[in-house]
Amino acid sequence: MSRLFYYQADDVWAVSTSLAALADHLRDNNVRIRPNYAQLTGLGSRGRLTDQMASFHTVFEGIRVAPSGHVIVLRGDRLEVRQIERGKRPATYAEGLSNFLELWVSRIAGILADRRAHLECDLSGGIDSRTVFAIVRAAASAVEGAADRIDLRSNEKQTEDFVSASGIAKEYGLELNKPGARIGARLRKGRAPVSWRDGCMGNYLLTYFNKVGSHPFAMHCHGAGGEIYRNAYAGSLPTRVADKQEQDFPAHFYGAWRGDFLESVDYLKSWLPEMDPMQAHYREFRNRFHFGHRPHSSVVLSMLNSAELEFVADYPEVVTSRQLYFDVMESLVPGLAHMPYDKDSKAPTSKNLENLTVLDVMDNIEPGTVYAQEDWESGLAEQSSEYGFTEFLADGAAAVNDPAVQSFVGPEMISNARAALEYGALHGRFSHPNGIETKDLNYCLTVAWVLRTPIAPEPAVDLAPRAHHDGTFGASDDIEDATVNGRLICAICGKGTLSEPCQEHQPQAWAAHIAGNSPSTVS
Repeated sequence: MSRLFYYQADDVWAVSTSLAALADHLRDNNVRIRPNYAQLTGLGSRGRLTDQMASFHTVFEGIRVAPSGHVIVLRGDRLEVRQIERGKRPATYAEGLSNFLELWVSRIAGILADRRAHLECDLSGGIDSRTVFAIVRAAASAVEGAADRIDLRSNEKQTEDFVSASGIAKEYGLELNKPGARIGARLRKGRAPVSWRDGCMGNYLLTYFNKVGSHPFAMHCHGAGGEIYRNAYAGSLPTRVADKQEQDFPAHFYGAWRGDFLESVDYLKSWLPEMDPMQAHYREFRNRFHFGHRPHSSVVLSMLNSAELEFVADYPEVVTSRQLYFDVMESLVPGLAHMPYDKDSKAPTSKNLENLTVLDVMDNIEPGTVYAQEDWESGLAEQSSEYGFTEFLADGAAAVNDPAVQSFVGPEMISNARAALEYGALHGRFSHPNGIETKDLNYCLTVAWVLRTPIAPEPAVDLAPRAHHDGTFGASDDIEDATVNGRLICAICGKGTLSEPCQEHQPQAWAAHIAGNSPSTVS
């Protein structure tokens, strides 16, 4: 789930868990970084695949993200990205499942054994949260009095979800949404937008403002990672997945984006040969960026992202049938899988019930120990910032009014972004983190940030040729654009404006993209 962004050129290197912090640091220290227009355009194309990064390349040339399961090692003045040695593959599915259950029930029981610990556990009408609940419930049964320190949360506005969760809570003698149960340092209103920027700017478009700060004994048990084992878009050919995005790209940028995408898929195939390549891609990008921002501001236990489950993907029939979830539930809390869901389609099928792997692992549970200093509360810092929602909206307004941004994203996105700003100003929040208007506003903010006037006088963009899987290249050898006072001009002849770009030296598709026209209208 961790994200390590890194930059290396000549004798300059930098590493950060935040793309925004890394890029700003490089710029502040007079390191010229150039926009990666293919990746920047890709982030603005529609679809779940591109709501976040879709390859190891970022919106800046020279800045990449290390694959999960890797570390970055500094040797002399050079960075090396190395794979972490993977564990031994279990002999059978049952052995792997047993290892996972024993490990995580023991871990949660060890945390609950410390009476300072408090767990918040989501519960909806779906199967991911119910699988996590089974682990937490089993761990609590091994520790006397632990149930009182579990805060079971469900969204009352989601009626079907809430009805299902209420039935489960009642069945196991737990109270749902206990008033005053939450502990921990809540982020002041001004801190949440900063947290989003630090974790998501340039790599993830949805706007989930984290409201709770880090607290060593307040932990959130989350169902993140569940879709990895539910065939999200496994079985799809990577080339077909990429080609579905082509309509959102100028031709000039699509070849570069497609090449980066397929390059990343090829690496995942070589690293995780037993996993379906698009399932591995989902885990690496959608799952890691969709859920990976929250652990940057609070303690999250996302057990379905555990390395212990990696080898479960060796068994395609387990993934495609959702068998894993029901095996976990019935091994730890018998009968849980049979309780009503928010949708009947989520219930186990007759084949699921026939093929259940039910393991008795509770006798093997060995709770661990929490080690923490006694005066830990004195180390909790005030988590606030002068940058709040009002300032976030002001930056958004500046972005949508920037001519360079308007020309890059087009009128539809600008209109959507303005709608998000109006709603935010009226209600003090956005309508939905996943709303198209909110995502388009965040994309405008990202484009404004990436296209920021460079600190160096040299051309800011190098569209040097780069070979791709389809044999095409990214651009001509001598093509460069420069960003000058927010306006894109030709770096060769110094002519051209946003509305009338240079036709002689710029690629036609790029000129058309900046002008907001289709490539066919550019002579």
